[in-house]
Amino acid sequence: MSYDGASVNQVLRGPQRLAHAYRRRAYGCFGLAILSVVVPLVLVHLQGRSLPFWVYCFALAACRWWWLEAAELLIAGRKADSGAAGEEVVASVLRNLPAGWNVIRNLETCNLGDIDFLVTSPDNRAFAIEAKAHYGMVRSNGSALLRVIDGREALFEKDFLAQTMREAITARESLKLQFVVPVLVFSRAKVTFFDRKIRGVFVLQADELIDFLLSPKRQDAPTRSAAN
Repeated sequence: MSYDGASVNQVLRGPQRLAHAYRRRAYGCFGLAILSVVVPLVLVHLQGRSLPFWVYCFALAACRWWWLEAAELLIAGRKADSGAAGEEVVASVLRNLPAGWNVIRNLETCNLGDIDFLVTSPDNRAFAIEAKAHYGMVRSNGSALLRVIDGREALFEKDFLAQTMREAITARESLKLQFVVPVLVFSRAKVTFFDRKIRGVFVLQADELIDFLLSPKRQDAPTRSAAN
C-alpha cells in the first residue's frame, strides 16, 4: 500500500506480523511443554499404576525443550515489536512530506523479505529506506557502523549497510528504476559521525530524514571512507 502526505494505511505490517507469528508459536510451545508433563500424569491416574521411569525422563526432557523454545520465540517477538515501533517512528516522519511524494511501505521482494519504505519524489527520485530501532549512539570506523552503549563500542549484530544496499539494488532491478538511493535510518539512536555516506549508503537519524529527502544536493554527496 502507498500513501502521500498524511494518509497512512493502519494494518499489521512486516515486523508486526512477524511479532504476532512468534507469539502464536511461543504459546503453542508453552502448551506442548505443559502437555508433556500432564499426559503421563493422566495416564498414571487412568491406569492406576506407575509408568516406566524412562517415560518420566522423556516427559521432563520434552517439557524443558518446548519451554526453552517458547522462551526464545518470545524474545524474537519482542525484537520484532521493537522493529515495528522503529518503523512507526519513520512512518510518522514521512507523513510530513509535501504533496506529490509517494511512499510504499513494506514492499515485498522475492529474496530479501521486504523493504521498509520505498519513497519516490515528484521528480522521480527514489529512496529505499531501512528503519532500525536501536538505542544508544551510532559511530563509524570508516567502513562499518559501531553501536555505543554505556561508553562501550561494538559492531551491530548484522551489516546494516550491506542490507540497505541490497534492498536498494533489488528495488531498482525489480521496479525497473534508473537509480534508488539507499538510506539507513535510526529512529531512536543518535548518529554521531559527520560523513553520513558510508559504502554508498546514507546513514541518518529519523529527525534528519525529511530535510535529506527534500535536499537533492545532500543526496549527491560523495562516498566518504574516513573515520569519524
